[in-house]
This record gives sequence, structure tokens and C-alpha cells, in this order.
Amino acid sequence: MMDFDSRERGYPIEATSGVEGIYLYCRACKHTVRMRWADVVATWAVGTYTRDIARSLKCSKCGARQGSIQSWVDSRPRHARHLPDTEPYPIIGPVIRS
Repeated sequence: MMDFDSRERGYPIEATSGVEGIYLYCRACKHTVRMRWADVVATWAVGTYTRDIARSLKCSKCGARQGSIQSWVDSRPRHARHLPDTEPYPIIGPVIRS
């Protein structure tokens, strides 16, 4: 997990990795959503560090800038990955920047 106020930079984003996506979490109101890895790469440039992503987040529910991110990996066997997700958190698309 990487917080917005972390002293470490974290890891740079790579176009190909074993990660399915990331959880975006607001420490102020506990609002959580998921973002698929392809959308993460499309939203932030390859080479962007995870701490910089956490610092750029703004909660769509409360407006706080206290973001945390965590990797999301599908650990189910390959034959079971086509089954529907039962996660309570919505999957969002790419972030629109203005």
C-alpha cells in the first residue's frame, strides 16, 4: 500500500506487469474503487511512481486529497478467471483530466 504522505517513492508504473489493477482508497471517508491496469497506464504515464499517483488523487465522494493505492492481483486459477467478480467495490474507467 502506498499513501499520499509516504516518504518512499514506491515503484514506477510499467506497461506490462502481473498486476490486474489498483485499489484507490480515501483515508478521510474510506471511499474505495478499483481501476484496471490498462486504465492506470492510460491515465498516468509509464514511469510515474506510485506515491505520485496517490498524491494526485482527489476523492469523488468527499473531495479530500488523502489517497492511498494498493495493487490488485487475480490469484484465482487461470480456468476460473472468467467467473464474475464478487467485489463490493466498483471498477472505474480512466480518469478524465482537465
